[in-house]
Amino acid sequence: YYYELLANDVFSAASLSRCEAIPGGRVQGPWGVGTIISKVRSSDEVLPYRYNIKLPNGEYVTASETDLKIEYSQMNYAPEKQLATYEFQHPSWFFNRMKVSQNRHLIENAIYGFDTLAGCRAFLLPHQISTVARCFESRPIRYMLADEVGLGKTVEACSILKILESEQDNFRALIIVPNALISQWKNELFYKYSISAAVSHPHSRVCLLPLEKITNAIKVTNAHWDLVIVDETHRLLKNENWYTEILSLSRRVSHILLLSATPIQDRNEEYRRLLSLLLPDQYANMTAERFAWLVKKQKRIQKIINQQIGRLDRYEEYKSIIVDALKDVAEILADPAFTKLIDQVDLESEDSGIAKVRSALAYVCENYRLERRVVRNRRQAISEKMAKRTLREVPYTPLTNNETYNESGTIQNTLAYLSANG
Repeated sequence: YYYELLANDVFSAASLSRCEAIPGGRVQGPWGVGTIISKVRSSDEVLPYRYNIKLPNGEYVTASETDLKIEYSQMNYAPEKQLATYEFQHPSWFFNRMKVSQNRHLIENAIYGFDTLAGCRAFLLPHQISTVARCFESRPIRYMLADEVGLGKTVEACSILKILESEQDNFRALIIVPNALISQWKNELFYKYSISAAVSHPHSRVCLLPLEKITNAIKVTNAHWDLVIVDETHRLLKNENWYTEILSLSRRVSHILLLSATPIQDRNEEYRRLLSLLLPDQYANMTAERFAWLVKKQKRIQKIINQQIGRLDRYEEYKSIIVDALKDVAEILADPAFTKLIDQVDLESEDSGIAKVRSALAYVCENYRLERRVVRNRRQAISEKMAKRTLREVPYTPLTNNETYNESGTIQNTLAYLSANG
């Protein structure tokens, strides 16, 4: 890198401190790039310095510093001169060093494993960092990443995989993606995260499996996996065999990530089936009628619960109101387990029942907040600047039944084409 630090071309000689180029440093001149061997001795220090330079072809040249471009980092500036000019102890150097030190401290002490990602070639945007952090707020990690197209669901999933892999020896992950995306995922894992993935290999620590082959990949699907990632999850809704295989895997693994840009929240049964892949024990056996009822009541329940959570900071003042509100929720839900929690709240106990109240609130959030496991980022809601997407119309003329295109793009009879090309 070459730096043009000053706009002026002329300075007083007294205001400048001269420094030499370091021997062995790389310089650029009219003849290309070379390596400085030594400075030419001169009795007149006012004149420009001259250097002996070795070229890549083995030849040597002597050139004036006025004809050279020397990298900023290749300057041999004497430490005593820097001390004399107040450079080492200047506050600007201290403040910049403190910024680096503080950021390094934050990374090394991050609770979500972001220190592991520091050595990767992936640059996470703020919304992606937020998504990864949210997924690590609770274990096991079972989330649907439903960002809009182009917002980096693959990067988010790979980052989560990288952190989990760093936490556990012999960690194994199965990534199920449409066959057309196998190469993209394999390259993303290797070049950005240094993760080598094998295709359809049951003994690989990270295995990529084409979605189209899942019903015939018994050795792969029956192997032990700690994490399963499924891309284009919405495709499972149109193929019952694929859906059944993923549901079976979900019941057996600790962590699962479902990637889909089209969560179907306005079609209750399809939405329930997607959630069943995340939490089979909770949704797989739930009736369509019960789920539709939950969707209808969710906003009201969520509003009541959020109000009570906000009142916890002043619990002694609001405790009676909080308990009455939770009793109303218990009547709406008709859930025996939740009703039992509310009945156990004793306002006259040592802690005024706040522990049981917290447990009741947590129970509702865990079991009746349908979207808690769905992370969806939208372009219009994120602050960082994203690549602009444009809609472009592409003219297309469909072929007739007895026509096709040959390699040069001309139309010919199908039979003639097949006979000529085998």
